[in-house]
Amino acid sequence: MGATSSLLNSSNQSIKEQKRKNSLNLWTIDEKKEIEEGELILKKGVQYAAEHFYYGVPVVTTRQSLDPLSPVWVRADDEAAMQRGGALHEVEQEWKMIKSVPTTVMITSKGRVVIVFERSSVTYDITIDSIAKAIELNAAVQATPLPPQLQGRTQESLDLYWELPDPPGIAQYVEVQYRRYRAACVAGNPTDPYPWQALVSKTWDTTCFRSHLFEPLKPGRSFEFRLRYRNHKGWSEFSAPSIVYSTLPGVPSTPRPPSSSAILPHATHLYWNPPDCNGAPIERYILEGRAVGEPSFAVLFSGLMLYHVVFNLHPQFAYNFRLKAVNCVGESAYCEVYSIQTPSRLYVAPRTGDWRENAAGIGDTVSGEGDSDSETAYANAQRCPAAWRTYYDHQTRQMFYFNVLTGSRQLQEPVAITLARSLSGTASSDQMGITGQPVGESEVIRDDRERAVERTTNFRLKRFRFMRDLRKHRQETALSLGHEENCQGDSSSLGSLAPPPTSASSVFHLEVDRDCMLAETYHIMRTFRTGGLGGEIRKRLRVTFKGEEGIDAGGLSKEFYLLISRQMLRYAGGKYRGWLRTTESGKLYFSEITPRIHAPLSSSANSKEDKPEPQDQVSVRSVESLRRVDGPSFAHFMGRMLGKALHDQHMVHAPLSGVLLTLMTYGIKDKNFSEAIFDSRDVKDLDSQLHKSLEWMRCNDITDIIESTFTVVGPDGNDVILCKNGDTIPVTQENKSEYIRLMTQWKTVFSVSALLTPFLEGFWELVPLAVICSNEISSADLDLMLNGKPSIDVEEIRAYTIFQGEKDFNDSHPQVIMLWQVVREFEDSLQRSFLKFVTGTSSVPLDGYDPPFNLTQGIDMVEDSLPRAHTCFNQLVIPIYSSVDVMKEKLVFAITETEGFDLS
Repeated sequence: MGATSSLLNSSNQSIKEQKRKNSLNLWTIDEKKEIEEGELILKKGVQYAAEHFYYGVPVVTTRQSLDPLSPVWVRADDEAAMQRGGALHEVEQEWKMIKSVPTTVMITSKGRVVIVFERSSVTYDITIDSIAKAIELNAAVQATPLPPQLQGRTQESLDLYWELPDPPGIAQYVEVQYRRYRAACVAGNPTDPYPWQALVSKTWDTTCFRSHLFEPLKPGRSFEFRLRYRNHKGWSEFSAPSIVYSTLPGVPSTPRPPSSSAILPHATHLYWNPPDCNGAPIERYILEGRAVGEPSFAVLFSGLMLYHVVFNLHPQFAYNFRLKAVNCVGESAYCEVYSIQTPSRLYVAPRTGDWRENAAGIGDTVSGEGDSDSETAYANAQRCPAAWRTYYDHQTRQMFYFNVLTGSRQLQEPVAITLARSLSGTASSDQMGITGQPVGESEVIRDDRERAVERTTNFRLKRFRFMRDLRKHRQETALSLGHEENCQGDSSSLGSLAPPPTSASSVFHLEVDRDCMLAETYHIMRTFRTGGLGGEIRKRLRVTFKGEEGIDAGGLSKEFYLLISRQMLRYAGGKYRGWLRTTESGKLYFSEITPRIHAPLSSSANSKEDKPEPQDQVSVRSVESLRRVDGPSFAHFMGRMLGKALHDQHMVHAPLSGVLLTLMTYGIKDKNFSEAIFDSRDVKDLDSQLHKSLEWMRCNDITDIIESTFTVVGPDGNDVILCKNGDTIPVTQENKSEYIRLMTQWKTVFSVSALLTPFLEGFWELVPLAVICSNEISSADLDLMLNGKPSIDVEEIRAYTIFQGEKDFNDSHPQVIMLWQVVREFEDSLQRSFLKFVTGTSSVPLDGYDPPFNLTQGIDMVEDSLPRAHTCFNQLVIPIYSSVDVMKEKLVFAITETEGFDLS
């Protein structure tokens, strides 16, 4: 009680003192000045609050103290406002105005303004200076408000919030917009993004003014958001789009029932459209089936393909099929049961012999006689947008369309794709946004496919110009040396990418023994001259294997380049000489060693290649013959062989590291490497520990931590100076960037220069650096031209396939359907072995198969016998097989156990 009484007495004394000073005007000069400044600020603040916070609503001001510098409290005068209203609607309007303005505004003599809304529990704290500055700049709100942020999410909602503008008191209205996220927009694709749509608008007295729950949504939907503010001066600029926010992923949507593109008496080809994955990629589809009358379904297929061939059916039987999709979240529900009845006779699709002669048709009509259900299924498959693929014929230089379900080809854009594009262009925001996606191919799949086609077209044009300039350089070199080379064809015209016809004077006949191929090729290539006698190094190889009767019409050369590239890289690797090493990404780069002329063979204990493929084996004869070869000489040979393969337009197996490919396309500007083309990130694949150390140095202060000079330990164990007087220059915080740059150059170039330099010289003898740079060939372009496409697409092989045999032997023939199904089920290594068995190389050609992939019916062959291949013509001859299992067994044996060429 004593303390409370003391405080009350002190307060009363202060009030009495303020009254006495006010009545007697006993303020000092400094106090008067402070009061005048404070009253000016208070007056300005009250005027601003009345005009811009209350928008004409009558206000009253109060003070809770007699101190002239005490805060002024402003609030709406409810009674005066109600008395202003006349009619009932005018009173209601006044009441709405009162509810929309702040409950209280407190203004201090120091210029602080506190705005309170009791209904929304929002308090703004700003200053008069901030308000004055906003008025002076005539700004509604700051030019770029911060975008909305995410504070929570579920599978069906996004909980958003946003920060108040600066200064916050000048905004009385917020508008938030959203749009569906389109990956192509972020990736720089010219495709227009989804339009912005209004999400919510709120006044600053609204409950939850700074947040909003966006619902209901579908799982896995992604959105961007932006907002803007408004006050009496107008709208602010929109904020930048927010980062992409997504609802939590869910199980896939229920798939649509599958359909049949071909219904045969003993088999059917089922296909289906991908359902909505709901934010988590589909991991597999599960197809089940049963004969009508059976009690339960059996699993027929589990995988990612969108089609499957079901065998061992019976004619004139009814079957049921159902499908579900699985992702990391769970399984979808089963689709509706799809039923078929197998016919008693075979429906034959239109026969295509040479597809180039028949590709001009529309392709959407069904001809021939057959079961009506099969005809309907064929027509439905033609109208499926997802079934059409685009491929390129480099002979006619035209794009064509291939239907993976029916095997038909055409030059005109299919009606199904045209309709799908028109439908997607006119789809409503509901269809594309929250409530679902348009029927058919999804936006993401279509955007990815269009970007892939554009990239392929650009690369093809770049590669054509590069090969044209390379051919022109070869001709100019021959003429400058006084030789006559085959110069048929106009090198400046946009003709075929195929090499020009070869005459006897432009061909070099190479005869090698398979058992000593690497050593014999090395010694022959080392004797080649770049000039003189027509420049043998630039002549096109025509290969013959000793003891074999095969004639090189292209197939032998393809196999030779593939085998020699595998063997030379393996021989230079850790298994034998250690001149090449495998980086952390599985690619090849030169080792940091001092090459020795009589380097002993390395032990295989430290090699990652202890179990090579048979085609990678280096024979004992080659090993013995190459024992005295030094590293720089063999590196020069490797560069020559890769350049020769690219020069002759053959593909190889050369998984080179990105650093080496960059040096092959960019070159070394001068011997001091003054122009850096790498940074520490390029070191990561070569030496992850060094990369980690350099990145740590880049991001941290190394003062009193790093005690080193500009030196590095070389391959021979001696210190190597990185720059002039580097052994006396300590590494400091100020010069660490230069140290990181020099260490990067050392790791990527200097440390392996003894092997790198002759390798590049050998490569550039055949493929001049000037031609590479003038055509802007990137490291990725070079990798693609050397090694071909990274993966095998069975549907691409089908697109370039022609058929020879009886009239009904085509893509719908049971034996053909069985073959493609077997190849699809092969692992990648077996698929490449199959490709090598038929074409002579396991590399996928960049412009389709030329000559076309020829599938021939072995009419004169014994049933269930081994298949035959003619690599010069990309021809596979298959007999009649009694079952899929027998076909698979014979095909695997043929592609893994046979080698060599014979005349037949």
